[in-house]
Amino acid sequence: MKYGVANLNDDGHGAKSTLASTVYHQLRDDLLAGALETESKLRVEWVVSKYGAGASPVREALNRLASQGLLGRHDQRGFFIMPVTAAELEELTRTRCWLEERALRESIAHRTAEWEEQLVLALHRLGRASRLLPQSSSSLNPDW
Repeated sequence: MKYGVANLNDDGHGAKSTLASTVYHQLRDDLLAGALETESKLRVEWVVSKYGAGASPVREALNRLASQGLLGRHDQRGFFIMPVTAAELEELTRTRCWLEERALRESIAHRTAEWEEQLVLALHRLGRASRLLPQSSSSLNPDW
């Protein structure tokens, strides 16, 4: 059992984090990737064994995810994975497209020579990166 502060891998969540934050980020990533079955019950014991943390950090992470709407919670019966409707996915996709378009317009409007150099470099890196992770034929490469 692990206590205190955990060192994270190079996953973009910072150099150090509490165990509850580590479990939160890992579980959130799994939920968003669709790695866990919708509407299935999440037992604390299962989450403890899967993510390698104690019951208290796991409960904290589960409560945090429930407060954000990624998990549902039944009194005295635990947590479950919230289903996502087609309408919710459509709304989220429209919002994301709008935000990305707006960000691109702002970025272009305030461009500099350094910005253009970084853009060319990013395009070059994307051209060399695989869209899928090497160990999986279906998992998207987050670098791409």
